[in-house]
Amino acid sequence: KMQKHTTQIIKNIYLICIIGIIVGVEADVDQRPRYHVMPTNAWMNDPNGPMFFNDIYHLFFQNNPEAPTFGDMRWGHVVSKDLVHWQHLPVALNPDQTYDQNGVWSGSATIVNGVPYLMYTGIAGDGNPSQELATPADISDPLLQNWTKYAANPVVPGSPSGLSLDGFRDPTTAWVSQDSWYILVGAGESGKQGMVLLYESQDFTTWNYVHQFFNSTNTSVSGDMWECPDFYELQGQYVLKVSVGSHHCMWRLGEYDENLQVFSPSDNLGFYDYGNFYASKTFEDTQQNRRILWGWVDEEDSQDSINERGWAGMQSLPRVVTITEQNQVSVLPLPELSSLRTPLLATEMVISDNDYALPIFSDQFEMIIDIQEITEQVQTMGVKVRTSAQEGTYIYFLTALGPLNNTDMPGSDIQGISISEENPDLCVPLCESNFLCLAWTYTPPGMEGPTAMCFLKGATPDPTPKNGCVSGRKNVVTVDRSDSTLAPDANLGIVQAACSSEPERLQIFVDHSVVEVFANDGTCNIVTRIYPEFPESNGIKMMVIGGSASVYIQVFNISDIFQ
Repeated sequence: KMQKHTTQIIKNIYLICIIGIIVGVEADVDQRPRYHVMPTNAWMNDPNGPMFFNDIYHLFFQNNPEAPTFGDMRWGHVVSKDLVHWQHLPVALNPDQTYDQNGVWSGSATIVNGVPYLMYTGIAGDGNPSQELATPADISDPLLQNWTKYAANPVVPGSPSGLSLDGFRDPTTAWVSQDSWYILVGAGESGKQGMVLLYESQDFTTWNYVHQFFNSTNTSVSGDMWECPDFYELQGQYVLKVSVGSHHCMWRLGEYDENLQVFSPSDNLGFYDYGNFYASKTFEDTQQNRRILWGWVDEEDSQDSINERGWAGMQSLPRVVTITEQNQVSVLPLPELSSLRTPLLATEMVISDNDYALPIFSDQFEMIIDIQEITEQVQTMGVKVRTSAQEGTYIYFLTALGPLNNTDMPGSDIQGISISEENPDLCVPLCESNFLCLAWTYTPPGMEGPTAMCFLKGATPDPTPKNGCVSGRKNVVTVDRSDSTLAPDANLGIVQAACSSEPERLQIFVDHSVVEVFANDGTCNIVTRIYPEFPESNGIKMMVIGGSASVYIQVFNISDIFQ
């Protein structure tokens, strides 16, 4: 079988060499993405108010059109007929009232009796937040380019009495329960807890505080401010999402009691994405009966470099949200994005403890790697993108290890847990039940404390010999940016996510300075930023360390989405 594959490799390499000559073109070092939603210039952050109305998809977003810096917030606006190709429109909401003169901040869209309502947080001149409404100035305009703010704004004039809040913002899309409208607003008490607050209305303009719907004392991921909440029903279950820690969106499954108006969480929680993905927002695509997700992808180099480029921030690719049979939230790229493809390569390869350069040169492509067979000796398997002699970003699977006797994985501890028995096997379920845990180390009594200990790791330290210790590792997808650029101000960090199953598929999107990685079933995804400096850093190289892997590779050029 191996000989047969080797013969096929020779044929395929001959073919892709010809393809490489035809399609390989030298890319410039322009860092601006071409198939991600972003403004024409200046600043973008949170997605706001996505909706489908009168056969048009609308996406609003936090926008400072004056400079590539955070501040002077208003709502930018783009529209699409297919969620793939987009058109820029003028700013939809400007800070032109006393209650929002310090910014039109994040919010949502709800269609009420056939009329779209935008609800957003306004910041007054004194810094106080409140919640506001706006409706189309001309509902017959198919693009909904102009909006009128409700005369009686603010509809939620301030935070509830009895709570000392440092944040109060980002109202959700409303839902109907027990003949009333409900929304959630993100909030937080500094140094204490993040929370989401429940509000009720009979007419959508007069809102009353009900109670705390959920807070960080009920979850293993804390944070003293929960931003951009989202709450929706999906496949018979309820999903509550909050944005925490400035760069993660945490979801949790649970039950919703409509009589008591409370959310009871299950043990199933995780992140939509383990990379640079924040302030996400979903909406129900009623045309296709599915839920679509966007998230803000920030820059990861210095403000000086951002100022030189003149733009900052973008939206992730649109993603479809589902729940797996294992009760995990899965997010995968919108299938219609395939309409942007031009095939460059489709080939089967066997890679044996080496690297293979593909003569496909691009800084704007999609790549799918289906892993057909992998030997036990394989330690890592993946691909290097935007690569040259000087630079390259390595995207790969780390296969599961362990238990490894007399082995430590030092550092990167996220939690140390005392266990009553001298049994390393007890560490395995502790790591498996913590979605942030990538690896673990067991230490016997007397080594790190009076009892045996399990140390859960938020990274994958190299195994090191140490008598008495036992260590293990999950299947992990990794984006290693250590050599991604020679730019002195770029983030070169390694980003990792644990996968619940063995390596099966990597779907990778490279769009100049942004990389999106979807692994296996869409439960261990990573979006991140890279800033190669050399025009020749546009190669693609398959890599395997240890053993061999049989893979089927597809590469597509991806076209621009703005006309």
